[in-house]
Amino acid sequence: MDHGAAKVPKVLVVDDDETFRRSIVRVLGALGYGISEAASGEDALISVRGATPDIVVTDLQMPGIDGLEVQQRMAADGFDFPVIVLTGHGDIDLAVRAMKAGAADF
Repeated sequence: MDHGAAKVPKVLVVDDDETFRRSIVRVLGALGYGISEAASGEDALISVRGATPDIVVTDLQMPGIDGLEVQQRMAADGFDFPVIVLTGHGDIDLAVRAMKAGAADF
């Protein structure tokens, strides 16, 4: 057993847009990250309970539970990994809300 091997960081990618989600997964996978995917906020909340990621990259605007609510619920459940919120429709107010809620980046 090699105790000196580096741990591969696990990233959970959350986006309802399959094409965009697959693009992020492909790039992060090529960089050597371990990847899991969720197509909705609801799926993301289930996924983190099964296999806790090291970081979450989530879309902001999704049907049902949006990215900010995903972030807030994960924090309320005691998960303390960084969350990066992505959006093509952001503004300053949303960025402030995301950062105040604990987002690592917006």
